[in-house]
Amino acid sequence: MSEETPTGRLRQEHQLILQVAGVLDDIVTAAERGADFDFATADRCVSFFRLFVDAFHHGKEEGLLFPELGNHGLPRDGGPIAVMLAEHGEGRAYVGQMAGSIKDARGGDAAAVAVLRAAGRGYVDLIRSHIGKEDMVLFTMADQMIAGAARIRLCGAYDSVGEGWFEGQTRSDLVTLAGSLLEKYPQG
Repeated sequence: MSEETPTGRLRQEHQLILQVAGVLDDIVTAAERGADFDFATADRCVSFFRLFVDAFHHGKEEGLLFPELGNHGLPRDGGPIAVMLAEHGEGRAYVGQMAGSIKDARGGDAAAVAVLRAAGRGYVDLIRSHIGKEDMVLFTMADQMIAGAARIRLCGAYDSVGEGWFEGQTRSDLVTLAGSLLEKYPQG
């Protein structure tokens, strides 16, 4: 059996994130074409993005992977880590806009619907581009830089994050949420 890479789990999580982003893309695209906005499913996507993507996944990147890369000489305030951190912030802003507008949008406020659609589109475009950069650039660097005891320590630390609770939800609960979203809006 081969040794786990520093980014193996993160790359697997990226695949699930991209699938749920596809669900939101389907909802936004349908609304852009004149269909009724599926507010209930969009709201569940927002929960997934807040808890799984930001708290769980980005928590591991920002709290574990990026500092470990710093220990290996990659600066946090410049280069690829700085770009990823800035994009995490952009993603949080889009998710915040969606969360902040959904109640009024459900109530028929056309301006709130427009904000919800624009933030949804912005988030989908951002997360797809962001994951591409991480997978192809930063994660490739990480897998080359982090080896031996540092690799084992980092992978073990990921386990402790996975045991956490995210607003009363476990990682398993959030994966189940993603599964239910994908049942409603199958991808690929």
